[in-house]
Amino acid sequence: MRRAVAALVLGGLPRREDHREHQRMQRSAPYRATKTSATEYDACRHRLGAAGRRAVLAAGVPEDPAELWTHSGVTAAAERMAEAWAARLGTTPYADEELAGALEQELGLPADWARGLPEGRAPAAHHGFVLAGDRGGRLALHRAAPDGTAGEWVRITRPDHLETASVIVWALTERPVGDPVAEGALKLHAALRAQLADPGPLVPLGRFAALARSATADPRFLPYDGAVLPCPQPLLDGAEPSTAVDDGLLVVAVPSGDVFLRPAALADEGRRARAAGLCDEFGLAWLGERLERTRALFDGLGRMAARAAGTPVPPGGYEANPALSAPGLVAGTARALGVGADAAALYLQLLALARPTDAAVRRWNGWTAARHKAAQAELVAVGAVTAGRRARAGRTAFVPGEWLEAKAPHLPLEGRKLAAHLASASGKDVYAPFLRLLPPVPLHELFERAVREAQEAV
Repeated sequence: MRRAVAALVLGGLPRREDHREHQRMQRSAPYRATKTSATEYDACRHRLGAAGRRAVLAAGVPEDPAELWTHSGVTAAAERMAEAWAARLGTTPYADEELAGALEQELGLPADWARGLPEGRAPAAHHGFVLAGDRGGRLALHRAAPDGTAGEWVRITRPDHLETASVIVWALTERPVGDPVAEGALKLHAALRAQLADPGPLVPLGRFAALARSATADPRFLPYDGAVLPCPQPLLDGAEPSTAVDDGLLVVAVPSGDVFLRPAALADEGRRARAAGLCDEFGLAWLGERLERTRALFDGLGRMAARAAGTPVPPGGYEANPALSAPGLVAGTARALGVGADAAALYLQLLALARPTDAAVRRWNGWTAARHKAAQAELVAVGAVTAGRRARAGRTAFVPGEWLEAKAPHLPLEGRKLAAHLASASGKDVYAPFLRLLPPVPLHELFERAVREAQEAV
């Protein structure tokens, strides 16, 4: 269990009647529970029930209460309580507290990811996918339950690979080289690559009626041979059940127009070219962009894994520090701007990265606050960046240009960075291929692209 959950158990399994007071108690000292650990505690407390809670608390009291005041009395009480807890709720593998906290804070993920990531394991077993009909006649993608029935619905905004890909990129860019977490990410990528090489997994892309009309008369679309489950309820009046056809890359529901991508076929240039032709023919620009971004996403993940396996960055260093990952680019930038190496490295980070907060820059670069401020002052002096304060930015230096006040969980950033991150925005809403705005390519490539685009914009 998480440390905060253990503290709450040892604190007597407290519960406040008022919900807000209860949340405030969990967040406060000595517990300091995060959102996910507080949720975990409440769920476990509920599962224990009144009798279970009494049993766990009673286990902490020795036959002679005076033992609690001996040197090992509290430890022994905690061990007895743990045994009583495990007898009722079982046990879970240990989760490194620092890693669990980082994954929650950075990606909004539960502690299950921290338990498996160092070994390269995703938290949930995979049983494949099924297409299932709904009452309106449409087909939706679901994760298959162990018995082959339709399990959790896979939303367009949260495809099956989203969490895994986000964890891989986060570990390879936010953790130092040689960190066991980064090593686990390489194993996780190998497992994801094997999963996506299988023809079974699909990615939902949206609804495109024109493609469904075309597919019915296109001999290259054949009946889909994967699992398609009928709607278990009566269809709505006028609804027509859809069937699925498949051209190898795209699976299309007819007549509803729901479209699904088979990632295993993305490497086939011929199939991609044909899909691009269909998108052009029927004015489906958004679908064409989604296909290309998905291909770029998986290709970028592969290059990131290859880079991590043979990076020139020394153990303990960060790919996000261009002085280590792209030293030649730093030297060229220093000459072009007329600044020192520290200022040039900082400029590349501000130019390319979506989240170059002051805290992150100092961690990546191993800088003190004074060294960071000196580098920033150099950039301001030559007009390469502007200085000031902007809400939620976490930094005080910015590259000139459009500023996007992105909604949480994303940080606000320079709008020019979206395309390089395979992202787009509508107002303050940001649409990205990961849980957060993370780099979709190795960071030295991202630095190079940012410099190239800056030079072309002059």
